[in-house]
Amino acid sequence: MSLNATPYLEQVREEYEKISRKWLSLHFKVLGGLVLASTLLEIVMCFVLN
Repeated sequence: MSLNATPYLEQVREEYEKISRKWLSLHFKVLGGLVLASTLLEIVMCFVLN
């Protein structure tokens, strides 16, 4: 019996991939929020300083 064929290892691998996808999604959301916030702050500061 090979290690790749065991159901337990397949379950662990699937759970790891699910967690990995969730973290990647979270990082993209945080990155998008930071980009949006910094862009808005730059626009506001442009009006405030002019």
